[in-house]
Amino acid sequence: MVDWALTGLVLLGFGHPVDLDPDDGARRRAAVRARFGQGPEHPLGPGLEVISTPRFLWVEDQARTLPAAPWTTDGAWAEAFEMARTAWAAREPDHATALVIVATFEAGDRELFYVPLSNDIEGLGAGEEAAIFDASAGSAFEGYVWMGSLTSLDEAGPEFATEAFLHELAHRWGAYLRLDAGFPSDLLLGRNQTHWNFFADTGNSPLEGNRWTEVPPDRWTTQIDAPPAFAFSPLDLYLMGVLPPEAVSPFIVLREPVAGIEPTWFRPLFSSPPAHRIHLEVSLRPASVSTVTIDDVVRANGPRVPPARASTTPVERQIGVVLLSDGHTNPSLELLSSFDRRLQGWVAAFGEATGQRLVLRTDLHSAGSGGLGASCSALADCDRTLTDRCAATSGGGLACTRTCLEHADCSGGCCTGGEAPGLCEMRPAGGACGPEPTVPGDAGVKADLELSPDAGARPLEDPETGCGCRSSSAAPSLGTWAIWIVAVWALRSGGRGCRRGARRRRHGDLEKTA
Repeated sequence: MVDWALTGLVLLGFGHPVDLDPDDGARRRAAVRARFGQGPEHPLGPGLEVISTPRFLWVEDQARTLPAAPWTTDGAWAEAFEMARTAWAAREPDHATALVIVATFEAGDRELFYVPLSNDIEGLGAGEEAAIFDASAGSAFEGYVWMGSLTSLDEAGPEFATEAFLHELAHRWGAYLRLDAGFPSDLLLGRNQTHWNFFADTGNSPLEGNRWTEVPPDRWTTQIDAPPAFAFSPLDLYLMGVLPPEAVSPFIVLREPVAGIEPTWFRPLFSSPPAHRIHLEVSLRPASVSTVTIDDVVRANGPRVPPARASTTPVERQIGVVLLSDGHTNPSLELLSSFDRRLQGWVAAFGEATGQRLVLRTDLHSAGSGGLGASCSALADCDRTLTDRCAATSGGGLACTRTCLEHADCSGGCCTGGEAPGLCEMRPAGGACGPEPTVPGDAGVKADLELSPDAGARPLEDPETGCGCRSSSAAPSLGTWAIWIVAVWALRSGGRGCRRGARRRRHGDLEKTA
């Protein structure tokens, strides 16, 4: 079913709050490349905190040197990339072909983009991205990816965020192909001349285009999966080097739609975003249909060198991922854990989109791996997405653990200690945990809303968390009813989180350890 409300908002410019690949990206790419490798690699400055987790780096600008939002110059992104690169070089020297940066803060726009640093593959097409060059001499880096902020990705939704991750990384190889011999040179290209044409049958590739199905007589309709099933086209896989040219079947490109466009108010262009991204099924009657073969591609762009070939085992590509903070976000266990889960989902989706022909690796050499209960000498020995302490436990010795408020925090273990926050320990041999830690004086959220009828309007609010509501002895106004509705909803769905948040704040933030 088409989401007409969302479709209208997208077309008016109020849809997904992030844009893939800004139109003015050439200037920004040049600024980032000019800055590449200019900062010191060793040692890390005192204002930069770095935490290694098994799959990504947390990099925090504690000195707050990054420009304040909104970022209005290309140098701002260059500074952020250089900060991430410097931290990566200190912990994981030359251990990735691409560096993906996700921000915990808003930079002031919603653009996602890829910055090519080098290319040593022939046959990818034309343009600076496909040219043979190396702006990262002495480094394995081939490109940077700016994924924007976590907030913007959350607003756009998990499907968009996953596609954006696949899309930006795929710009390492496409879409830059040209044609000749009877075809318009840019027949395959759409938006910015770096994405597939809206009218090309790409099987809903993350690099755009659509999946077109003929509906006789002489009509073609986009096919949309719900939820989207992300899969790179055979042509994409050839450019990535994991599918031989003989395995790339001919595909069609619709030409000059002249009549019968549905919906009637929509005017598709070669540069239009794919139908699934604007939640809109499109049907049309083209003036003609061109069939393109891999021979047409090779004749115009030359063969791929090194050649694309099938492999009996997946080809692995190592990338680096940095979660970048401007100094206003703390590396809480909850934040690191939730981002780790999200990243693992993105990586799995990339492998699925290539049919497991090309898979990503994000593992770090510098990260601790100890889970709950593992022996440690320092917090750096522990998996920071699972633990936040290397502490003495009741059994003696130091072990990786985490702060907790209740047994449910401990993944099958027990939350021990008389006063919250406690520490997670292994469940005792008998299988039963003792009492959960208590917070002296914490009455929690007043679930029954015990209000005195003559108390007047007074806040029932935790001054540290802002969780709460208000009451009044006066007759309820419309605003009061709204407050009551919000309060009831909060108690049903978020009251427990409010209590837990209040307890955590009373006992301070989790410690930050470089």
